[in-house]
Amino acid sequence: MSRSLRILSCIYFFFAGAYAILSIVSNAINGVSSFATICTISINVLIIVSVVLGVYQTFRSVKKTISYLLLPIFMIYASLLASNIISLVLGYNVILIVMLVFEVIFIIAMLISIAVSKYISHSIPLIVGAVSAGFLIGIVSLGFLGMLLLSVHPIVVVAYVFLYILIILALITFLVFFAKRKQFAEETNQSAPLIMEKTEVNSSNSNSNNDAVTMLKELKALLDSGAITQEEYEEKRKQYVDKL
Repeated sequence: MSRSLRILSCIYFFFAGAYAILSIVSNAINGVSSFATICTISINVLIIVSVVLGVYQTFRSVKKTISYLLLPIFMIYASLLASNIISLVLGYNVILIVMLVFEVIFIIAMLISIAVSKYISHSIPLIVGAVSAGFLIGIVSLGFLGMLLLSVHPIVVVAYVFLYILIILALITFLVFFAKRKQFAEETNQSAPLIMEKTEVNSSNSNSNNDAVTMLKELKALLDSGAITQEEYEEKRKQYVDKL
């Protein structure tokens, strides 16, 4: 993965972690008194865990990085879904039902993409992530406008700002990764022959070492039996030792 993509991924994960921490703080300020609040805090803790793992994978594996890029958005959708289900129980709302349907669709799509990302092309998870982030921008925009009409704690506003930046970064990140998907495929195709070549060399070296050790044992047996002289033994031994 190129340096610029690593930097972009790390910035994205930074905002994901910052939003999760701010969300936990804002919910703690309001008081952990409802099931929805407890669910939100738990999901944000999972976002922090996924961010740590995502940063780690950014420097190791392209495919695994893409999966971890999806996780924060997936968690945010899960949090929204839990909150909206509770709201629906408290009162019927057509708009709420429509949002629930879309949230479920995106959650299932992302879950499948994360689960099978090892076995499919890079394109599908990235497309799912970009579409999910784009839809989430609309949802958060409506929520942000509604929040401005209410009197809320400043930390809640800051958390929403970080959330907004996060999902915009998510959209940009998915699109940039999608544009570079051919580069990932080339890197994977190039790395496979190199791995096979190293394996063959190691195997050849191992066989050669085993043969040399066997010949040294046989050579020592010949010396002990008197079949060869000490000078002949030393000359041959040096040849086999050089092969080890």
